[in-house]
Order: sequence, then structure tokens, then C-alpha cells
Amino acid sequence: MPLPRRRGRDDELPELPPLEGDDATLDLDVGGDPPLDEGPVSLDDAAADELTLAEIAEPTATGDDGEEAVDTGDDAEGLSDDGERWGDDPEAARGEADDIDALDELPPDDGGAEGLDGDRADELGELPPIDDDAGDDAPLEGDALPLAAAFALPAADGLEARVLVAGGAAGVAVGVDHVFVAGDRLRAWPTALLDDPEAPAIVLEAPAGASLCAVSEDVSRTLTVADHDGTLWRRERARDPWLALRWTDDERAGRLALWAHGATLWALSPRGSLRREVGGHFTATLADERVRALALDARGAVAVAVTGLRRDGVRARDESSAWTTLSLPSPLDADAVARAGEVIAVAGSAGGFVTADGGARWSSWPLLAGATALCAGETDDGAASVFAAVTADDRALVIVARVAGDGAAAGAARLCDLSALLPPGGDDDPPQRIERLVPVDRAGRRLLAVTATGAVVLLRRPA
Repeated sequence: MPLPRRRGRDDELPELPPLEGDDATLDLDVGGDPPLDEGPVSLDDAAADELTLAEIAEPTATGDDGEEAVDTGDDAEGLSDDGERWGDDPEAARGEADDIDALDELPPDDGGAEGLDGDRADELGELPPIDDDAGDDAPLEGDALPLAAAFALPAADGLEARVLVAGGAAGVAVGVDHVFVAGDRLRAWPTALLDDPEAPAIVLEAPAGASLCAVSEDVSRTLTVADHDGTLWRRERARDPWLALRWTDDERAGRLALWAHGATLWALSPRGSLRREVGGHFTATLADERVRALALDARGAVAVAVTGLRRDGVRARDESSAWTTLSLPSPLDADAVARAGEVIAVAGSAGGFVTADGGARWSSWPLLAGATALCAGETDDGAASVFAAVTADDRALVIVARVAGDGAAAGAARLCDLSALLPPGGDDDPPQRIERLVPVDRAGRRLLAVTATGAVVLLRRPA
């Protein structure tokens, strides 16, 4: 005579003998794979009368109404309140779920390799954004970086870029009809063939034993180069011997930077001493101020960023006029400066300013934050653009923006990300910081970007 069935009081049920002919014990593992059977397992069907207490692996939970809430896996509708069971997602139902105590963090990125039990890490569902104290729970989009607004600019179309010199360059200059690169060797490319990647460089004879750091060619094709110890060398024609120039009666200047316009040569020492040379004689200028950056446009107009006895700021002059002080809207430790006619741009770690009328009015350019080099281009119709090299998070890129009539930025875009173009260095190598931007032509259709590691990149914009 079968025992009467009483639901909800398991402790009063006597132990039943096992089913005849079946030595296997049915082990119900809630949340695991259900046992093989002709139909779903449930304590509410007729098969429940033949189950024994020993065949129930775990005690059932008790609901709020005092009755036992029994769930055997197939009938599960989701996670329980305490999160101790897998839901009804077939991908989440794991036969070894009891071996995983908790999922406190994402597994490490294995680059798409197989994860636990064949599950791929990239198949995990997207986690919700982190809700931090600032309330900024939206992920960054695209290439936006918090360190510099320039990285969030849209990419320009149609730009061509190639590495002209992979390393070993220290100085770059655009001459009358050649582009010169000084470094471990003195090389030149005809400007007319610069866009041809098959055009080879012309290797020029350098001063014997010199380690070159700068080069310049004036309007008469006289070539001047600088050694790392501050020695200047000059020759007027290709087959002439190199003649040493006297920089100063003091100690040697160290690594110089050179700019040429017409027959005038500007030389800047690492200590910020600026000198102007005409006819072989160097004259000190801005003697009481330390020059941090200098820009020279096609007309010979100059702009410099200085640290002075009076105050830090920007000084400017035309080819034959005296220096004037330009008043910025707010103090700025300028690290880079550019000029093209009446357009003057200055930039530092906190941002930058641009004027379109020689300094009467300034417009703030936040996208110049972190700029390490600037240059400006001017078309025949007077339209001007500012180019900037911006470094942040070990990335370096070149951006461009047109200058509106009030000095504001218009149509800003990213031109080139050098971290994607140049091969990455080792752990001890410096980042691809751009030290100089040199326009090949007046409008800036072609630019030379010189990095701290000695790479020279040619950028060419569509006409």
C-alpha cells in the first residue's frame, strides 16, 4: 500500500526503497543540465510520487507564503534575488556552475583566445557604464581623449603622408628649390620631386668630422649648417670649402636652431639667446629676454615667445621694424608660435590664442592645448590656416584649422597621427613627439614634421 503523499513536510516522509532495476541515483543540480528524461522534470507531475528524499540533492527554498518554491532548472525564469543561480540563458547554463563562486571582474583580455570552457571573452555582454562621482557615465567616442581637445577632431580626407627619413635627422630647412635634412648626413631633395616616393635623396658633402644639428639656405643659395657644439659652417657654392663662422666671443653656443629669410639668418641657442646675422656679423637681439620659440613667415616677419625680465609674452617685428610687445587675453606659458602675415598663433600646455590682425584682437583656441610645434600657411587670396603638432598620451598628431576674420578656428580637422604611421619604439624610447613643423610652400599644402627621434614625415594635402 503506497504511503499517502503530503506536500510541504519533507521531514515526515519515510525513506522509500530505490526503484527496481535502476541503480543510478537521479541527482538534481538546480541550474545545471536537467537529467535526461522523456519530459521536463517537475515536482508537480506524476513522476514526483516516485522520487525519494535521497534523490533531492539540495533543499528547496521557501517562498513568502510559507510554501516551498521549487525550481529545477528548465522552469527557471531568471536570476534569484541573491544572484546565486544562472538564468535561463542557454549560453549561461553551465554544467560546472557550482565551481564558480562569483563573477567579480571581467577576465583578462586574451586577444580573442579561448576563455573558460571554450567561451570567448569577446562574447561577453557589454557591461553597463561606470557611474562615478562626476556623473560622466558615457564612454568616450572615437578618438576623444581628455588630455587634448585636438584628438576629438574629425579626420581630414585625402591626406597623403609618408616617412621621408626614418631616423637620424636633427634639422630641416626649405631652400630655394631643395629641401635639406641635416643629421648623421646632409641630404637634399629637389622640391619638384618631393612628392615622388621613388626620388632618391642627394647626399651632400658635410664639414669633416661635424655632427650636424641644423641647416639653412638663403636666397643666394648659400648653405649654412650648425654642429652640435655650436660651430657654424658656411659655403656659397657646392664645390666650395666649408668656412667656420664666429657665433660669439663667449663659449660655444651648443645646439643651434636656424631660420633664413632673404640674406638674413636667425640663430637661436639652447639658452634662449637670439641673434640676427647679416653679412657674416651676428647681432644680439632681445638681449634681456630668453626666447623659447621663434616663427618666421615668407615676408620676413618674426614672432617669438619669450620669458623676460618684464613679463613672459609674445614679441613681434616686421623685417625692418623694431620689436613690439603683444598683449594676450590671459597669461600663457607659450611653447610654440607661428606667423603668416597678420596671423599670429601661440600655444602652451593650457591652450592657445590666435590673432588675425597682428595682435589687436585674440581668439582662444582650446584645441591647441599640448601643442609642441606650430606653423601657419597663407594662400594668395589672404586665407590663412594654422597647423599644430599636439602630443598627449604618448600619441602625436598634426591638426589644421582655418583662421576666421576674428581669429576664431574654423573647419578644424586631424591631418595625421604619427603613432600610427611610425613604428613604435621600445620602453626606453621617447614618444613620437613632434619638435618642428616646416611648411614646404607658402600655403602649407605640404608640411614636414620632425620628431624627437629624428624622423621626418612629409604630409601633403589635396589642393
